[in-house]
Amino acid sequence: MLYRQKKDAHIRISNAHGYITSTGLNKRTEVDESGSVFLGALSHEPQSLEQLADKLLETFRGVDRETILPDAQEFYDNLVREGFLVKGESETELDAHDTSLCNVQPPYTSDSINFYLPGLDRDFLNFYVHFAKYTRLHAERFMPNTRIASFYGTFKGAIWAGGRVTVGTNPSPIDMEDAIHRINDAGVAVRYTFTNSVLEERHLGDTFCNLAMELANNGKNEVLVNSPILENYLRKQYPNFKFIQSITAVERNVDRINEATKKYDLVVIDWRDNRNFDFLEKIKNKDKIEILVNSYCPKNCSFSKKHYKNISLINCYQGNSSEGKCLVQNRVGHQGFYDVLEKNKEVALTFDDVYGRYYDMGFRHFKLVGREEPAFKPFEALLYYFSKPEFRERTSSDLAASYIEYLIKVHGGNIVPELDTPIKVTQ
Repeated sequence: MLYRQKKDAHIRISNAHGYITSTGLNKRTEVDESGSVFLGALSHEPQSLEQLADKLLETFRGVDRETILPDAQEFYDNLVREGFLVKGESETELDAHDTSLCNVQPPYTSDSINFYLPGLDRDFLNFYVHFAKYTRLHAERFMPNTRIASFYGTFKGAIWAGGRVTVGTNPSPIDMEDAIHRINDAGVAVRYTFTNSVLEERHLGDTFCNLAMELANNGKNEVLVNSPILENYLRKQYPNFKFIQSITAVERNVDRINEATKKYDLVVIDWRDNRNFDFLEKIKNKDKIEILVNSYCPKNCSFSKKHYKNISLINCYQGNSSEGKCLVQNRVGHQGFYDVLEKNKEVALTFDDVYGRYYDMGFRHFKLVGREEPAFKPFEALLYYFSKPEFRERTSSDLAASYIEYLIKVHGGNIVPELDTPIKVTQ
């Protein structure tokens, strides 16, 4: 009989205790020091009960094989019943029992339309993961060739962060690791917004930010940068990440953008150039350009670079929190999604733009805003840019209640969203 972890089950041994987490079932089990040895023998590769017992005997000296086998079988069978492991006579049977990754995002192709969403926000993370899986479960309701490539953002309290104020209480390493696993298990990359533009050498050793990088250092993830000091450090220390030039660089020179596409995996262009077609045509590697499609900021904004610098100062505790607010008085962000789309039409892209003119020009990467926007606009943007028009109402009906639960929670309501509750396994 073979055992292995489900693909979305992850084990962590810490302080002589063991933890096994299932991101698909949204639950975690903790075991004592002895149980952590049993957990530590497991793998995502199939192993027979006898092979597992031999590993255990390396720790439990003086115990014979016949004694350890029934204990091991009881321990691992219980994890099978709980939904953390699969059990079977062959690898084919194991795969048949493991449906944990059946709705992951499709792999990248040259025809893919790639979206980047503000899903690395622990308040809404489970909703965005659910949405990513929902787009695959009901693929017929969504535009063909679309995929969610990454969730961007950062964990609170990261001094390397930019773009948005992230001052707050640091999450625990276990919670950070769990968030990373949840996103990666859905076939989506974690994209850190480490775009603080005022960093100095003394900030590079920050324990929390380095831990965030280490936990996501698995070759699947990405980092946005806008500081030569930090970028050089990260490229040396964490070469497994993809590196992306941030929109906070406010780079509007097409020659420098063309040079940047040779250095970075992607370059996010300033939203004010979204409809400057002479500018867009001069970009040589359009498949390495990312476009912010639904900016809340107007085209006439001249404060973006100062705004981003103020936010950077706040995040590394050198600025006043009040200075992180928008500097433009006519910002259109406090209205409904469709109102913003209409009033910001000089820079915003429509559904037809994304799937028509811009796709035909060779652009394949599109970013949606929504961080620090505890309202309904991010939800409406998901439906508008992803759903086929004839399925938007049905998709909204399926998903709106879950999104509203998170809105209530983030505004201080006493509610546990259904998507946050553990799923029971039915045998």
